[in-house]
Amino acid sequence: MLEMVKYLDKVGNEPFEVKEESHAVMAEQEKEQFEKASENEREFLIQWKARIDQLRERLSAQDGGRRNTASDKGGKVILGNKIEFDHVDIVSPEGKLLVKDLCFEVPPGRNVMVTGPNGSGKSSLFRVVGELWPLHNGRMIKPRNNDFLFVPQKPYQVLGTLRDQIIYPDTPTQMAQAGITDADLQSLLDLVDPSHTISNQWQMDEVKDWIQTFSGGQKQRVAMARLFYHKPQFAILDECTSAVSEEVEGKIYETCKQLGITLFTVSHRRVLQRYHDYQLRFDGSGGYEWTKINHEEDK
Repeated sequence: MLEMVKYLDKVGNEPFEVKEESHAVMAEQEKEQFEKASENEREFLIQWKARIDQLRERLSAQDGGRRNTASDKGGKVILGNKIEFDHVDIVSPEGKLLVKDLCFEVPPGRNVMVTGPNGSGKSSLFRVVGELWPLHNGRMIKPRNNDFLFVPQKPYQVLGTLRDQIIYPDTPTQMAQAGITDADLQSLLDLVDPSHTISNQWQMDEVKDWIQTFSGGQKQRVAMARLFYHKPQFAILDECTSAVSEEVEGKIYETCKQLGITLFTVSHRRVLQRYHDYQLRFDGSGGYEWTKINHEEDK
């Protein structure tokens, strides 16, 4: 939730800087690496999913079975294993109506692209989901905050080791208690960095000013390794693959599917529709469209 607070409320519309990389060379190298993907990698993902699912089940059992929470302005929030808006108005804290009578349901496994002009309510939708904004009216069903993760275009880097960048906000102690090793982290990193641009330069214990050290593409790769590490039930991807190759981007969406991570992707790039089932488009005037994506048009 710290990332959602930092980037939904503070980052604004600053330009995104990407350090120079030989994209053509890197893309070709990554394409070759992905073509060599082995059965070992697939087996690792199966085992990883099982381990994290077991850990989540233990945490859920300790949670006490709480299902309902109260909102500040009359809407009803219910904790569940899907995201559903039932006749909800998205209203800013200043009282501005952004989206009227929003209704949709997203069960696990149904990926959604969220589009619309600036200021139409895309980020505001996720402020409501994250309970940074109160639910004005209607009903919302959502997972616990620990069961969804926000991944911004400019990922948050912490003071610490390379390991800390991947496991944040967990600590090394929590990582060890979960039975996760540096070798596991390296396997997650390799999924989105097959050319080893990160592991060939830095060790897990190495401490750097990562904001200045990582290129834009490396920051986004580490953010995806972080997503795979936590394996939330739902993830919100906000233009967060803009600095990686097409091969890496495809691998990210493929891995999310294998790990059972349901995605809300904020993007205007039509090519990403191939990884999604529905589109939620805000018109900027309080209206919206919820449509099933026709994948025949992408062929």
